[in-house]
Amino acid sequence: MINRCIMIYIVLMLCGIAFATAKDSNALVSKVGDRSYDFKTFDDGFKAYLSYHLGNRTLTALDSTRLNDQYWEELIGVYVYDQAIKAGRISVSDAEIENDIIANPPDGVKIIKDFHTNGRFDASKYRMALVDRPDFRRSVIDLSRGLYSYSKLIRTIKEEAVIYPDSIYAEWLKEHNTADITAMVFDYSRLLSITANEADARQYYMNNIDAYLREEGRSYQYVRLSPTATASDDRQQMIQSMKANSAILLAGAREKGIAATAQELGFEVLESGMFSASDKLIPGIGTNPALVAYAFANPLGSVPDIYYAPNGDYYICEVHKYMAEYHRDFSSIQKDLERQLSKAKRMDYMRNYANEFVSKQSPATMRSAAEKDSLLVVEASNIGIDSPIPMLGLTPAFNEAILNTPEGSFTPLIEREDKWLLAAVHKRNVPDLQLWNQTKDEVISSVTKRVQQEHLNRWYLQERSKLEIIDKRHEFYPLRGKQPPKLSE
Repeated sequence: MINRCIMIYIVLMLCGIAFATAKDSNALVSKVGDRSYDFKTFDDGFKAYLSYHLGNRTLTALDSTRLNDQYWEELIGVYVYDQAIKAGRISVSDAEIENDIIANPPDGVKIIKDFHTNGRFDASKYRMALVDRPDFRRSVIDLSRGLYSYSKLIRTIKEEAVIYPDSIYAEWLKEHNTADITAMVFDYSRLLSITANEADARQYYMNNIDAYLREEGRSYQYVRLSPTATASDDRQQMIQSMKANSAILLAGAREKGIAATAQELGFEVLESGMFSASDKLIPGIGTNPALVAYAFANPLGSVPDIYYAPNGDYYICEVHKYMAEYHRDFSSIQKDLERQLSKAKRMDYMRNYANEFVSKQSPATMRSAAEKDSLLVVEASNIGIDSPIPMLGLTPAFNEAILNTPEGSFTPLIEREDKWLLAAVHKRNVPDLQLWNQTKDEVISSVTKRVQQEHLNRWYLQERSKLEIIDKRHEFYPLRGKQPPKLSE
C-alpha cells in the first residue's frame, strides 16, 4: 500500500485538506482513530483521487464503488503509518532526506521548466539549484519529508523479518523433489460380508487372556426392576409398582443386605462382572462412572442410591466383592473384539488381494486392471512430500513412500482410514543442484521479498485492528458493499 499511501499524501497536500473533527456531526462520513472526515473533507479528497486514477476516462458506477472503497482503505493506511511515525518507530533527519532528494528527484520538481534542457529534465540543473538556493532546498526537503518517512517506515518494518537461507534451500529441495504417479485405493471397509463371530472373539480372548488381567477389582450384587408392560395404563401401574418396590428394596438392603431382602420379597439377585476404578462400564449394569467411583470409595456391603438407567430400568446395588487380580469379563468386551477382529479379517483379505494385484500387474497394465476390479484410480503429477493428491488428500506416509520408490515400481501398501493406498511411480523428478546454483540468488531474493511482505502485512493488520473506525460512507455514496482491508505493499 505504500505507493497508494504516497498518492493519498499528494492528494491531501494538493487539496489543502486538514485532518479536523467534523463541525456538523450529522455530516460525519467516517472516522479513523482521532481523525474525523465530514462530507466536504472526504468528498474533495475522493474527487482528487478519482481524477488521478481515471484521468480522462469516463467514470462508471463500478469505478466509483471500487475507488471509493480503495480511497477509504488507503486513508486508514495513512493513519496507521502516521501513528507509527509519531510513536517514534523511525526517526528521519534532514541530512538523509537531502541525500534522498539528490539521488531521487521528486516527481514534482521534474516538471519545472527551469530544470529542463531541450525539453527534458536535467538533473544537473536541479542539483545546482539545491546548492545555490537554500530556500528551494528547504522546500523540497519539507515536501519530501512525509513521503520519505513512509518509505523508511515500510523498509524498516520489512527488514525486521528474519530470513534463513538454509531453510529456503531446504524448501527449494522439497519443491523440486516430486513424482508422477497413478494411485489406487483398496477399500477394505466395503467388505461387509467378512465378519468375526462370538467364537472368533472368545478364541482370541482365551489366546490372549493375560492381556486382560487387571488389578484392584470390584463387583456389585444387584436387583434389576424393568417396566415390561407395553400398554399405557399398564405401564404407568408398572412404574408405580417399581417405585414402591425399589424403595422397599433400598431400605431393606441398607438394613440387612440385598441378598436377604431380595429373598424375602421374591426378587432375583444378580452379580455384575468385575471392574476397575478406571472403568466407566460395569458389566451387567451399564455405563455409570459415578457408580464405579462409589464402589471404590465405600466398603463391601455399602448400598448406593437407586440407579435409574436410561432404558427405564431401576438398579438396587450393593458393593459385593473385592479382588486383587481379575480378568476382564468376556461379555463386556465381546462386541469390541468382534469389531476389531472383523476389521483385521477385512484388512488381511484386502492386503492379500492388493499384493496379488501387484504381483500380477505392472505400472503399464495396472490402470485397466484396477478399473476392471472397480478400484478408485487417480492420476497425479508433481507430487511432493507436502502435496495433496486429488481425491485422496494428503497422507504424509503415502507421499514419503512415493518419493522413496524408484521409477517403474510400486510403493508399499500404506494404510489410511480403512483403506490401503498403492501407487505406481512413473517418473521421478529430483532436484538439480546445478539449477540451484544458477538461480539461488533469485530464489532467495524472491522468498525474502515474500517473507518481508508477509511480515509487513501482519504488522499492518495488527495495528489496524487497534483503531476505532467509523464508516458511514453508505449514507453518502451508493456503495455495493464494503471491501475487506487491503494489505500494505
